[in-house]
Amino acid sequence: MGRKKTNVGPCSIDGCEKDALQKGMCRPHYQSWWKHGDPLHVDKFPHFGSPEARFWSKVEKTDSCWMWTAQISVAGYGKFYFEGSPWLAHRFSYQFFVGPIPEGLTIDHVCHSNSDCEEGSLCLHRRCVNPDHLEPVTQEENVARMNGTPGPAEKIHCLRGHPLSGNNLIIRGRGNNGKLRRECRTCSVTRTREWRIKQCA
Repeated sequence: MGRKKTNVGPCSIDGCEKDALQKGMCRPHYQSWWKHGDPLHVDKFPHFGSPEARFWSKVEKTDSCWMWTAQISVAGYGKFYFEGSPWLAHRFSYQFFVGPIPEGLTIDHVCHSNSDCEEGSLCLHRRCVNPDHLEPVTQEENVARMNGTPGPAEKIHCLRGHPLSGNNLIIRGRGNNGKLRRECRTCSVTRTREWRIKQCA
């Protein structure tokens, strides 16, 4: 026999529309309360609670950046669920704290543009969700800044100083701007080696 319901009606937690099962709460909220003493325990049930509360529970502020501490995409950006859909955390932050992203523009991490750090998914600046560090720019301008140039010029060295020419140059598929992606072979090999070491640890 199944457990008999002790309460009838909707869950008592704000924003939850599930049927109550125990102590006026639905099953997920009740289990979270039973295990952790908090029905909104975000580590176990990340989709419960207000968007703002869930957002702040996943952010660690430093002297400059607001670092995303929860799920990270393959590309190195924070991931956040809002209204049942996955968002990039920095795009959610900009729209939540500043406003809509203008049509045709993408969000650039200014904190990365003003520093020298890892490339690609290893760049910790991609995890920053500080709205003061986020700026809407065109895709062309975003790529130019990533390449370390003030405009849409083509870079001749990677951020670590390796030449982007000869056997060290990798040509990838076309990006969102329609241009071929140029990558450093030395850095790509290093990233792959570091990733494999982490997987075996």
